Amino acid sequence: MPPDLADAYQTSARFEAAAGGPRFVLTHRPRRATERGTVVLAPPFAEEMNKCRRMLTQAARALASDGWRVVQVDLYGCGDSAGEFQDATWDQWVADLAQAVDSHNRGDGALWLWGVRAGALLLPPLLRAHPHAHVLLWQPAHDGATILNQFLRLHTSAALLDGDSPGNRASLRQQLARGEPVEVAGYVLPPRVADGLAAARLELPAQSVGRIVWLEVAAQADDTMPTAARRTLDTWRAAGRAVEFETVVGPQFWQTVEIAEAPELIERTRSALARPRASVGAESEGAGA
Repeated sequence: MPPDLADAYQTSARFEAAAGGPRFVLTHRPRRATERGTVVLAPPFAEEMNKCRRMLTQAARALASDGWRVVQVDLYGCGDSAGEFQDATWDQWVADLAQAVDSHNRGDGALWLWGVRAGALLLPPLLRAHPHAHVLLWQPAHDGATILNQFLRLHTSAALLDGDSPGNRASLRQQLARGEPVEVAGYVLPPRVADGLAAARLELPAQSVGRIVWLEVAAQADDTMPTAARRTLDTWRAAGRAVEFETVVGPQFWQTVEIAEAPELIERTRSALARPRASVGAESEGAGA
């Protein structure tokens, strides 16, 4: 982070009471500027959260220096919050984010819901409750079933490397259907998270009227937009939604072996939240544009 930003924000960490035990909440605020509004993060799933943590922290600090209150909550069973991952439920995670919005959104500025990767799939219920909230998407997942299958594939790959019988995703799904958790990559995945994830879709409620800022990361400027992303973008635009879509060149930091940074993504985010609503057709799709 540039030195000139260090004095522009302040960070507080606290545990806040919630069902099942306290949640750890990290809040970044502007030090001197008047707050422009609140940004609540819906974090990535499982190991992707660990990979993204540095980028998310840097972005939160940068946004706070621009005047935003940025709220990062560890969901139940994750990070420093109460509970174990194996006891979590998808509905509880939605409730955790809803509580964060209700507790930290003062109502005197804009409210942004920031969905990163699978965290974007947690947003639709929040948008039904807060139809005027704006949406910020970083490399969003579109179909929870796809994310679940990708996660279960890690179990199969690990078993092959260990010389064990790997089974297949179908057998793992059957195990979850019987109400039995599955251990994947050090996480004990409970059925009530798996079922909620599998059913989740990135859909905009009809009553949602806020801005939509969607930022994708491409390895190269001429990379083709993923099919799922193109399908969702086309569907939203066909429905008359003015999606402010941009791509930036950078590493896929949510899945790189080493912790990686995409500073241009942070700068584009700051610029997007600072500008007024774009008109339909004003979106940029060129990587690095």
